[in-house]
Amino acid sequence: MFDNISKLMKTALEQKKLTQAELARSLGFKNSQFISNVVRGKCSLPLKRMKHFSYLTDTSIDEIKTAYLLDAAARFDEATK
Repeated sequence: MFDNISKLMKTALEQKKLTQAELARSLGFKNSQFISNVVRGKCSLPLKRMKHFSYLTDTSIDEIKTAYLLDAAARFDEATK
């Protein structure tokens, strides 16, 4: 349900050569489990952490916004079938 954010995060991690644990620590999470869940498409990154994610990974806010909105639209469509 969070395919676009998942793809975006996977790409960013690969391009910046960051581990999930490194990103998790940099974003203020105690361990990498939450980042693992985002990468697997189980959940999305909290809005309050997206700006910091953008800074850490050189991902534009517009790219993040687009991915977030596409995921929201997909969840809305699924819920209203």
